[in-house]
Amino acid sequence: AVVAFQKARGLEPDGIVGPATLEALKISDPALATPMRLGTAAVTTDIAPGSKGYNRTTLRADVAAAFQRVVDRAHALGAVITSAGGMRPLHAKVTSGRAGASLHYLGRAHDMALDSMLRKPESDPFVITREYGPDGKRWHRVYARASGGTEMSLSAQVAPTDASVEVYARFIDLTALFEAEGFSRIPSRAGWNPPHTRQFASHEGWHYEMRGALVTGKTTFGEELLKVHSRAMLEGSEPWKLRDYVWTGTHFEAPR
Repeated sequence: AVVAFQKARGLEPDGIVGPATLEALKISDPALATPMRLGTAAVTTDIAPGSKGYNRTTLRADVAAAFQRVVDRAHALGAVITSAGGMRPLHAKVTSGRAGASLHYLGRAHDMALDSMLRKPESDPFVITREYGPDGKRWHRVYARASGGTEMSLSAQVAPTDASVEVYARFIDLTALFEAEGFSRIPSRAGWNPPHTRQFASHEGWHYEMRGALVTGKTTFGEELLKVHSRAMLEGSEPWKLRDYVWTGTHFEAPR
């Protein structure tokens, strides 16, 4: 196939994809001009008592390195980090709780175990406090119980209601720990906010994502997919159908 391509382009048909052949390939198919695939890596996580979480999470290799630093710091302070999954399989169905152009498909996002918070704040390894941004959206700050943490009294949320309970224990600000390594949190999605349609999966207090190097108005979902998946794997998948979606600064959406 390489020799045939080289002959068609007037290149030396030696069957080697050297600089000239690679440049010709990029011109023929712009998708091939994306950087070399970055690969993925797994990070060991904790399973909290009574939790159905996983003992590992898989992320894009560079994101996994940053996540490992969060885990190491949390462990050093006596806290745990749970997992409900990181990189999402390409065949995973899109649902009300799974965005089609999610950063999970890119290996850029991690969810902590949903059942390790918001259930029993008096004993859960994590508690969540409510915050509101200037846009009126509901945000959250996650604190982790930690033997090496600071004694705090927190107004902890309890799902699926809007009730809060006061909890006193030693905590570390886990959100700050994630943000120090370049991870961003996201606000609750629409399904959580209206009381009559509140859906637990829309809370998003457990979600952190790495947005570094995503350029608003320029980066496409497709070029990011190609950094962790081969073109052959992507063909025919649901995420690949959204390859032209563009990064808005907070998410990928259809180009206007």
